[in-house]
Amino acid sequence: MEANTKIYFEKFKNNAHQINFDDLKDVEKTISSLGKHSNDFLLMLKMVKDVLNGDFKLNPVDLATIIALIVYVISPLDAIPDFIPIVGFIDDISLIGYILVKYKKILEDYQSGLDNKYLGKY
Repeated sequence: MEANTKIYFEKFKNNAHQINFDDLKDVEKTISSLGKHSNDFLLMLKMVKDVLNGDFKLNPVDLATIIALIVYVISPLDAIPDFIPIVGFIDDISLIGYILVKYKKILEDYQSGLDNKYLGKY
C-alpha cells in the first residue's frame, strides 16, 4: 500500500503547479456536496497545514495519502472530469468519503488537540 500511495502522490504532485482559482472554486462545490462531512474535510485541510508547520505529527504515508486526496480534488485531472454534470463529482466525493472514514480516528485526535489547545491544555 505504501508504494501505491507514493506513486499516487507523485502523479498528482507534479500537476499541482497547474492549479488555478477556478479549480479552487470547483473544490468549494465538491466540499459543499459533502453535506455534514464538509467540516471534516476542512478540518483535514487545517490538519495538513499544521503538520507542515510542525504543530502536529502525522505518519509520512498518511500525510502523503491526505495530500494526494487534496491535490486530486483540486486538480483538473480526474478519473471522471468535473465538467460532466453530477457524475463528474462522484469520484471526488467517493474518494473524500473513503479517506474521511479511513482517517476518522486521526481527525478525532487532531480535533481533541485543537480543543485542548484553545482550553490552554495543549
